[in-house]
Amino acid sequence: MTLTVTDADGLTDSDETTVEVLNANPSVELEGATVSEGDSVVLQGSYSDPGVADTHTATVDWSDDSAGAESLDLTAGGDGTGTFTVERTLGDDGTFDVTVEITDDDGGTATTTATVQVSNSEPQLTVGGDTVELPGGSFAVVRPGDSTTITADATDPGSDDLTFDWSTGRTATYYNNGVGEDPDPSPGPVFPATASDASDLTASEPGVQAVDVVVSDDDGASVGGQLVVLTTGELTESRTKSWWLKQFRQKGSVEPEEDLLGMLAFVEAASTVFGDESAGTPLGSLQAADDALRSSTVSARILLEQQLLVSWLNIASGGSQLDTEYWSETGPKSAVELLTEAEALWADPDSTDSELYDAMWSVSRI
Repeated sequence: MTLTVTDADGLTDSDETTVEVLNANPSVELEGATVSEGDSVVLQGSYSDPGVADTHTATVDWSDDSAGAESLDLTAGGDGTGTFTVERTLGDDGTFDVTVEITDDDGGTATTTATVQVSNSEPQLTVGGDTVELPGGSFAVVRPGDSTTITADATDPGSDDLTFDWSTGRTATYYNNGVGEDPDPSPGPVFPATASDASDLTASEPGVQAVDVVVSDDDGASVGGQLVVLTTGELTESRTKSWWLKQFRQKGSVEPEEDLLGMLAFVEAASTVFGDESAGTPLGSLQAADDALRSSTVSARILLEQQLLVSWLNIASGGSQLDTEYWSETGPKSAVELLTEAEALWADPDSTDSELYDAMWSVSRI
């Protein structure tokens, strides 16, 4: 720097000195966040630099051991300021540090670290099998001695191992990497876990049996599912109301009481007309079934209810089949379709006696 002084007579004098301008480091700010595993983490940050003419570069380093420091794009706002966005999907729960370093074109740097808290997410589960839709729900229906396969399909947004625990006694673990146990936290970016398993059930006697499965991830979250299996008896033909009354009164040649109770439980599960007192006419004992078939009140609705019980018992005993087709005015219909339509009419308070009698005749063939 040179300074020159001139007086009024034109005389001058000059002197020089040196001024050293030092670089000032930039500053950077970044806020942390809380998310669930498998969700995208988006953090917004900003930087500023007293050197308004400086240009800047940046890196970001996640503590999940995935890739080390990576280049980070900056959006310059002018006057030495700017913004940036840090984004990643984390595949496991835990606490992760995110470090951003800003460097100006003169070598000045600034560093900040934010914390991301990632919570575990429970798996999602779908349980299925060879099922049929009945008025009371979706069930697998088999005869004694037959086997049915229950399937379980699970997903987890995190990079977790998944373990299936079945009420049948089967246990199976599926490793996310296909090799061995998942470390904590999982390395690298997210690998959503998917796994499928299955278990067989061989039915032995008439009744209702629930097959349960619980799927757990390696971080302790779990979800359960269930498929209910209905097992029929071993009769080969349908029976009349009088035959069933003899069974419930235990007169003459009768089926074992435990088999009859199993058939009644089948009916309570399959039907919406019969069940506990809050769901329909209870059938929890042979006496209750006998009472349902011998109601002293006579009406079209009661008569339809009694016929529905006989028809459902014929299904539950194995004497009739759900997929057997019968003639109707609109074409062939299966037994389950006729039973479903009849139950809807029984439940509708606006159904006419004529409709109820027609429904009673329709299901009497089952």
